[in-house]
This record gives sequence, structure tokens and C-alpha cells, in this order.
Amino acid sequence: MRYIEGALHVMLLGSIVITGTSACGSGTIRNSASEETRSDTLNDLPDGAYSCEAFNATRGNGPYSLDCDKFGSSVTIHFSNGGYVEVDVDLETTADGFAWNITGTNADNGEEWEIAISR
Repeated sequence: MRYIEGALHVMLLGSIVITGTSACGSGTIRNSASEETRSDTLNDLPDGAYSCEAFNATRGNGPYSLDCDKFGSSVTIHFSNGGYVEVDVDLETTADGFAWNITGTNADNGEEWEIAISR
């Protein structure tokens, strides 16, 4: 009789552990689904001033933590020395739960920039 009680106790604890593991696993799935990248247009990002990470993809410089201004289909990247670069951006951009990921070209010199604006 004591053996049966011990076996039932182990089975009961085992089912609790399995249930708890399943619940944790489903939470992980929900979290990863909420971080999926989706496609948005740049028009969905309001015009204004933002903190950003900017990377010059042509020269391989950066990333730099800077201030950016978005207006219409352009983003102006402001450097700490007072200089700036105006980038014409693609209207199709990607956004995830953390940042808008924007690619664009400086019309003056043809350099490509990758810009991430935090949400």
C-alpha cells in the first residue's frame, strides 16, 4: 500500500512539472511571435526628432548613436561635430518590436546608410 501511495505521489508531481513546462514553453512561443519583423511604410513613422543608430554601409563606418530628424521620405542624421547628412529613404521599411530599420542613400555622394530608430 505504501508503494502505491509513493507511486501516486511521484505521478502527481510529474504531471505538475510537465504542465508547468508546457506553460513556460507556450510563453516562449508567444514572445517570439510578438517580435516578428513586419513590413511597414515609412509614412507610418511620424515626422519628428528621434534618437537613432546610424551605419554608413558604403564605408563600413559605425554604428553611431546619434540624433535624427524624419520628415516625409528623408531622414537627416546629425553628428556631434555639428555636421549632418540628409538621406533619401526607401518608403518600404521594416519594423520590429524595438526599432524601425530604414535604408537610404545620400543624394550628394551616393553613400548608403542604415538607420535604426527606436520605437
